[in-house]
Amino acid sequence: NDPDDNSDTTFQHVDVIPLSAKDTDGMLPSALTLTSSYPNPFNSSTTITYGLPIGSQISMGLFDLSGQRVAMLVDGRIDAGVHKVTLYAADLASGMYIIHAKTSGWSQSQKVMLIK
Repeated sequence: NDPDDNSDTTFQHVDVIPLSAKDTDGMLPSALTLTSSYPNPFNSSTTITYGLPIGSQISMGLFDLSGQRVAMLVDGRIDAGVHKVTLYAADLASGMYIIHAKTSGWSQSQKVMLIK
């Protein structure tokens, strides 16, 4: 099961919140960064912070352990900087999930645990 698979999935509501340079000390990451989700483990929602060194086309999905995409968190061109996405997972089953972020030059993944 390919993380880039574009098969039909159930999409969850997400909020994308760009942080200002003031919030990040004006520093841009040197590569795609995917920092620890908070909280993790989480009950109904978690916030994922990620950074881009340059404006990039990015896709970030949430995958179950079988590799099936269960939510698309970000899919589009995003400006350079540090950004936050909040995942609302009320419709998902408890368990381990993988967040996978990909740009043209980088990819990164992390595990999150949903506990209901």
